[in-house]
Amino acid sequence: MKWEAGYLLIGGGFALWLLMKIKLIPAGFLGFTVFDGVDWLPWIVSAVGCGMVAQGKRLEQKAEEEYWRHKNRDPKDADAYNNRGLAWSNKGDTDRAIADFNRAIELDPKYVYAYNGRGLAWYNKGDTDRAIADYNRAIELDPKNAYAYYNRGLAHEDREGGDLASALTDFRTFVRLSPNDPDGPRAVSRVEAKIDARNKR
Repeated sequence: MKWEAGYLLIGGGFALWLLMKIKLIPAGFLGFTVFDGVDWLPWIVSAVGCGMVAQGKRLEQKAEEEYWRHKNRDPKDADAYNNRGLAWSNKGDTDRAIADFNRAIELDPKYVYAYNGRGLAWYNKGDTDRAIADYNRAIELDPKNAYAYYNRGLAHEDREGGDLASALTDFRTFVRLSPNDPDGPRAVSRVEAKIDARNKR
């Protein structure tokens, strides 16, 4: 479970408190004792959520600091830039992610994962053309990189007008390369349904 789930617990604690306040849930729910007229269950749930969020943020900050230290030790380490680019992507900072992926590719022009990561960052920014260009390069460098096909399929599917034929080809290739991943068959079925609907217009 990602640490962001702590926010759900905080919200859940508030929801419990509200339901108890309007008497939809009885005091002492699940055996928690009431002290001085206060049922502590909502506050315990919220406190656990706050702890998860705080711990997650500390770990995230530590990881970012490690990337910086690694970078400072060896400014020509493409892995450090790629890893930090992934961290920026996970935080939703696509511009910084792209900058780090650019640097990783500059240091290692055949770095498949940096092209794949930058493609995903472009996709998240809504630039499907640049995303597809990066996935093309990743596949050119590593024709068996299953996730480059899957990601390119998403970009084809979501680009303006929807290139569903290309998306279907990529998703079928992903299924062949990664047969145990359930996302592949789901994507194939979804795009096939879209193609059928388009043909019936």
